[in-house]
Amino acid sequence: MNAQTINPSEEQAHAFLRNVTFSGIRNPFLKTAQARGLEILTDAPHSLSVRTMNGVVTVWNAAATGTVRIDIAASDRARLFIVKEGVLDQLGRIVPYDAAQLRWSDSVDTIDRFPPNFQIARIVRVVSLCDTFKRVRLACGDLSAFDDRAIHLRFALPRAGIDEIIWPYVGNNGAAVWPKGDATLHRPVYTARSIDHLRNELDIDVFLHDGGRITGWIEQGLPDHTIGLTGPGGQGIPSCSNITMFGDETAFPAMARILETLPANVQGTATFCAHHATSLKYPVPDHASIEIIWHHVENGASMADLASHAFQDGVDDRFVWFAGEKNDAAKIRTSFAEARGEKKNSYIAGYWSADS
Repeated sequence: MNAQTINPSEEQAHAFLRNVTFSGIRNPFLKTAQARGLEILTDAPHSLSVRTMNGVVTVWNAAATGTVRIDIAASDRARLFIVKEGVLDQLGRIVPYDAAQLRWSDSVDTIDRFPPNFQIARIVRVVSLCDTFKRVRLACGDLSAFDDRAIHLRFALPRAGIDEIIWPYVGNNGAAVWPKGDATLHRPVYTARSIDHLRNELDIDVFLHDGGRITGWIEQGLPDHTIGLTGPGGQGIPSCSNITMFGDETAFPAMARILETLPANVQGTATFCAHHATSLKYPVPDHASIEIIWHHVENGASMADLASHAFQDGVDDRFVWFAGEKNDAAKIRTSFAEARGEKKNSYIAGYWSADS
């Protein structure tokens, strides 16, 4: 790697692929990077380097040894592991056998241990924010990797009545091995609403809904109950001067975190679309230059229709943030593309599915 792609203070690892061609790896990696709007640092005849959200991936044609070398780098071990899993996920679709046989240079330090981005947390307290939201404070082991670059995490909740909980561990190829069958862990995504780095505690705002396993767990409300969590993950706070946000209850905590963090000179609108009238009481921080709009879906247009209408005048001068039902998110991606929006200027995500 050259100075553009890696910093000596970063965490690093590398691995070799045998019996595969450089072009056979490079082309799919490049296609994926372009589809996701990632920064291409180097695209040369014998190397490809891409900056992801969590670190840098470089693929080399090591012709002298008959191998393809993969180098990864990130600011900390948790993010390095996330980059590693991303690489393995991609390789699993291209060369599944080789992905399973891959061995990283740091494997001796990781195999059979908890994944570096996994930890056990316990409930400190649960408070009601309104009839449809509760705030859960969790005491964690290490939150040093949690910052504004990625604001999401995954819970890992065992099934009720399990006598022995099996937590994930790192397998031989460097990927996390998760329990299956009755030991399967429920792994929904949530937003780290706020983080206390001094106490290693974080707050999660949970939208309460019938049948939800996390809802059932939270409503027990007992201190010292434990849960696994992985993170950070997902996108972070957008870097922009103008933003248009739309989200339903599942996205309220992320929108609140963004409003609280964006600089005061960022302009725009944030539309909170509630399916339940009581959700209109969810506490949202004020922002000096962003208009906060509350919309009760039952009394008007759908969130997808509202967002699509907002694109009619173009999207060139703003960042578009949308999160809600999966089918609605698909519609917004189409509307955004038709408005000639660039992927790097958007976050459009399906947080739940009406079909499941």
